[in-house]
Amino acid sequence: MWNGCTNKPLTGVIFDKDGTLLEVEQFWCAVYQYAISVFLEIDAEQRIKIYENIGINENGLVRNSLAVMGSVKEIWMALKAAIEAPIKSLEIFEALVKEGVHRYISLVSFMSPSVPTFLDTLKNQGIYIALITTDSRANTEYMLKTFEIFHHFDYIGCSDDKLSPKPAIDHGLAFVDKYQLLTHEMLMVGDSIYDAMFAERLNMGFAEIRNAEDFEALKNKKRALIC
Repeated sequence: MWNGCTNKPLTGVIFDKDGTLLEVEQFWCAVYQYAISVFLEIDAEQRIKIYENIGINENGLVRNSLAVMGSVKEIWMALKAAIEAPIKSLEIFEALVKEGVHRYISLVSFMSPSVPTFLDTLKNQGIYIALITTDSRANTEYMLKTFEIFHHFDYIGCSDDKLSPKPAIDHGLAFVDKYQLLTHEMLMVGDSIYDAMFAERLNMGFAEIRNAEDFEALKNKKRALIC
């Protein structure tokens, strides 16, 4: 049985999506570069500056940048702040991002091949599983269904729901209340400072995932938890 920070059996686990369950670095670079290139009528030099401003450079995504942690709305707001002239609506940008998600989904893979079996293991132990992400609901459900792991989650919280997105704890509290869980018997699994802040505010353990090796160590109970 999986144990949490109190050495009692875990009752709930909350996962982040991108960079935790799914490897998405090349994917989000391609999606945002595509959406921004269509959305903004600017030259190549200006586009490069915009990419760098949100956290995309020649090496990929910058850790804990807006492109990694921010919602589509937050990216749009950053574009609006960076461009002196009026820009198109959030709805148009969201549609372009959604188009990019479908266009470049082949660039996404599991963080580790054992992601589905690990989720199965947790479910078989009676542990409630949530996914809380700063991505939109449409993109999230599309990606989870594409990789056939949507059915594993008892709760899914997204940035465009009525509740405030991470690092606000609203979705965490909703999950806890729905299943009458105790936060000190729970674990947050994520890759960003938002995830760490979220876990600390809810008084639950935190396991940081940066690569497939981290995920395998967590699965094999060899990953130290931050409590």
